[in-house]
Amino acid sequence: MTPPSQPYISKSNFLMGRQCSKLLWFRYNAKEQIPAPDESAQAIFDQGTQVGELARSLFPDGILIAPSLLEMEKVLAETRAAIPQRA
Repeated sequence: MTPPSQPYISKSNFLMGRQCSKLLWFRYNAKEQIPAPDESAQAIFDQGTQVGELARSLFPDGILIAPSLLEMEKVLAETRAAIPQRA
């Protein structure tokens, strides 16, 4: 997998960086040094996954875009193609 041609930051990472710039730096430069989430944080992450699954079950004809944000140009192209379909 090739890295994106331009640097980008997700909304989640941007907000995280607003709260703690050091954490944002570690997220991009030393990810392996960030400790694993504790039990309560993992429960929140799991809940987010469940919300996504529920959304897909409520809108079965919807289009899932970018299960991974690593290929930003592909994400943008898929989004542009999906918008006119209103799905």
